[in-house]
Amino acid sequence: QYVYDETHKLIDSVRFELVKKESSGTIKFLVLACLLSYSIVNSYLIIIDEIDSKFHSLLLLVLIEFYHDPKINYSGSQLIFTTHNTILLNKYLRRDQIMLIDKNEYGESSIRRAHSSESPIRTDTSIEKEYRKGKYGGVSKKLKKDNNQSSLDF
Repeated sequence: QYVYDETHKLIDSVRFELVKKESSGTIKFLVLACLLSYSIVNSYLIIIDEIDSKFHSLLLLVLIEFYHDPKINYSGSQLIFTTHNTILLNKYLRRDQIMLIDKNEYGESSIRRAHSSESPIRTDTSIEKEYRKGKYGGVSKKLKKDNNQSSLDF
């Protein structure tokens, strides 16, 4: 970073140390942006667990929008990720892009499509609202019970 006086004369430079000055979320976002850019250029499939941990959900939306934009993702690179962020369920992912993972009492996980010919989701459905009520699974029995007793309307 350069420092100039009022006449635009260079008077100093300041070293900016990203790792020391920025939050872990900002650093993770920048690293992910580079990684995803590289995967798009090379038409790679990339898998990321808890993609948005440590940074703001709006930054996740930026990444999703980039992947959905054919002008940016011209190679058809694919991104598979896990998240606990339900903001994506209504507007940012198509019904056929949503997979749900359930865990049974033995700790075994199973994965299934949220939308299929056997269990279709109407296009006008609030997937996020229905998910929070436990309709699609993925919500623990305790959370589902607490949510049904709550006066909050997600």
